[in-house]
Amino acid sequence: MKHIYIYGLVDPELNLIKYVGATNDLTVRYQSHLLDIVTNKTKKAEWIRSLAAKNIKPYLVLLETTDEEKAASCELKWADTYKSNDLYNFFPIVPYTSRGNKSELISIRINKGTILDLKNISDFMGIKYQTLIKKWIDENIKSFRDNL
Repeated sequence: MKHIYIYGLVDPELNLIKYVGATNDLTVRYQSHLLDIVTNKTKKAEWIRSLAAKNIKPYLVLLETTDEEKAASCELKWADTYKSNDLYNFFPIVPYTSRGNKSELISIRINKGTILDLKNISDFMGIKYQTLIKKWIDENIKSFRDNL
């Protein structure tokens, strides 16, 4: 049985859960939320950017451990529980689904300004520079695919 973790991102200033999600790897998912500030323009990314401007980060709390079969309903249950906190989730929530691994070759160029921006963000966030580069590439590939 594969474990799925239902988690919340907590605003350390308000001590309120502001986002509910599901993942099979809490560490990787938390890091990806922190990296979202690089390319995402969602309310969640704006919120995390506003915390980063104050040199703070949201923290992650584990709400429930479940299996893949029950993950979607558990995530929706917890999002409903904290909906009054003005969550930064999209509603209706797109529930957890496992993702397939499809590989393809796409060439992307990164300009020097972007590289410097990513380097500065990695220094500020204490995140590996290579991780940010990968995140930037992944986001641009997704955008490329979405526009096909």
